[in-house]
Amino acid sequence: MTNRFAHTGPLRSRSPLATLVWLLIALAICLSVTIINRTPTAYFDTGLYLTRGENTLQTLGLAPKQRTTDENGTADPKAAAKDAAKGNTGADDDRTTSGSRSLFYAAFLASALTFADLRMVPILQACALILTILISVRTIVRCYDLSVSPPALTALAVAGAAIGSAPFYVAFLMPDIFAPILLLVVAGFVAFMADMLPWERAALFVLAAVAVMTHPSHLAIALVLVPPALLGVVLFRRPRKLLAAVMVVGIPLAGLAEHMAVRTAVKTVVHSDVVYTPFLTARLIVDGPGLEYLHATCPNPEVASCALLPMLNEPQRVTPYNILFEKQPDLGSLALLPKETQRQIMAEQVDFAKDVFTSKPLSVFAAVTRNTLIQLRKYSAGTTITEPRELSAIRRSAFDLPPHFDDARLSTRQPWMDQTNTLHAAAYAVSTVLILSLVLWPRSGLPLQLRCWALFILVGIIANAFVCGAVSQPAARYGARVLFLLPMAAVLLVAVRPAIQSSTAARFVKPKTSIPSE
Repeated sequence: MTNRFAHTGPLRSRSPLATLVWLLIALAICLSVTIINRTPTAYFDTGLYLTRGENTLQTLGLAPKQRTTDENGTADPKAAAKDAAKGNTGADDDRTTSGSRSLFYAAFLASALTFADLRMVPILQACALILTILISVRTIVRCYDLSVSPPALTALAVAGAAIGSAPFYVAFLMPDIFAPILLLVVAGFVAFMADMLPWERAALFVLAAVAVMTHPSHLAIALVLVPPALLGVVLFRRPRKLLAAVMVVGIPLAGLAEHMAVRTAVKTVVHSDVVYTPFLTARLIVDGPGLEYLHATCPNPEVASCALLPMLNEPQRVTPYNILFEKQPDLGSLALLPKETQRQIMAEQVDFAKDVFTSKPLSVFAAVTRNTLIQLRKYSAGTTITEPRELSAIRRSAFDLPPHFDDARLSTRQPWMDQTNTLHAAAYAVSTVLILSLVLWPRSGLPLQLRCWALFILVGIIANAFVCGAVSQPAARYGARVLFLLPMAAVLLVAVRPAIQSSTAARFVKPKTSIPSE
C-alpha cells in the first residue's frame, strides 16, 4: 500500500518542525489584528456576555460572589452596574432569562477572564479556525494524492482569509468567528465525508456543535443549510452519503439539545423562563407586512404584539433598534411596555411570523429577498473595532473590562479603515468571480468534489445573509464574519488546481516497457 503523504518537494515535508512552523505562521496571521491592536476587540454585547457568564459561574460555585459593597459597607458602583446589567443577561424581576445571548459563549468568556486572561480568547478562536481549515486541506490533499504539504497549504489558505476579515473576527470577543467555521464544516461533510479519517469527522462535528451553541443565529443557519446539504448529499453520489446526512442533521440537533438543556437548567436552578428578543417581530414590522398585519388585526386581545401598534405611529419609531431596545418615550416601543406584555410578545414571535406570512406571503417573500441581497452587500469589519466611547459604555453599564483594553491602537476613524474596506470589497468581488468561474466552467480542471465544496461555501454565505439580513437586520458585522471564506476558498482552489491536474495526468501515463533484445 502506497503512502499518499510520502511525496517530496518544496512544500512537502513530514518534519514535525516544519509542520509546527507552518502552523505558527498561520496562527500569527490569524492574530495579526490582535497583535497590532495590542489587545482583543470588544462590542457592547461583550460586557453583557461577560456579566452573564460570571453569573453562571457564580451559580455553579466556580467563581466567588460579586461584592455589592466595599470594605466600608458602602455601595460599590461597579457591582451595582453589573447588577443593573443582569436584567439583560440573567434572571430579571419578572423571572425571565434572555436566550438571545449564548450561555455557552458567555461561560467561555467568563472562564477565560476568571481562570486565565481574555487575551487567550483570540488564540483559542484562531486555533479553532485553523483546525477547521487544516482538516479541510488534509482531506483535499489525501483525496487527490497531491504533492503539497497540508500545513503549508493551510497557512496559504489562512493568508487568503486574512486578505479578508478573518483576523478582525479572531480578535473580536464575540461568537461571530464560529459562523464561518460552521459553513466550512457543512461544506466538508457534503463534499468530502468519504475521504475523511474518523478523528477528522469527529473533530469537525465537535467544532460545528460548538458553533451552533455560541449564538442563536448559528443554529438558524445550520437549520437553513439542512435541505440544500441533504440535496447535495443525494445528488452527489459518493460513499458514506448516509453518514454525511446524519452528521449534517446532527449539527442543528446538537444546538437544539443545548437550548433544551439550558431551558431546563434555568427553570430548575433559578426558576426562570428563557425568552428571546423578538427580532423576527421587529423585522416584519419594519419591512411593512408586519405593520400592515397589525393595522388589519388590532385591537385583538389574543395578539400580544398589538400592544406595540399605538407606539408605531411615527416613522422614526419604526426601526429595529427603536422597537426592541430604545427606552426614550418619544422613540421606544417594546422596552416601554409592562414586563409581562414584553414576555408575551417575545413568546409569540414565531406565531406572529406565521400569521403575517399567511396573510401577506408575497410581501414577506419580497422583503426577505430584498434584505438578503442587502446583507450580501455589507462587508465592512469596522464593527469589530472598539472605540473609546464604546469601551466607556461597556464599563458604565455592563462590565468593567481589564485595563489592557485601554491600550488599543486601532480606530475606525483612522485612514486605514477606508483603505481596508476598499481592499476587502475588491478581494470579495474578485474571489466570487474566480470561484464561480472555476466551479461553472466545464474545462476548469477542478474535480466534481472540489466544485461541490466551493459551491456549498457560497450556499453557506447566502444562508448567513438570509438569517442575519432577512430574519434579524442587515448589518456589516454579519456579512464580514463569513465573507473572508471567499478569498480563502479562491486561494485554495488556485493553489491546488495545478497539482490536481498533474496528479490526474500522472495516473494516465502508461509506464514504458522495454523490449528485450534477442
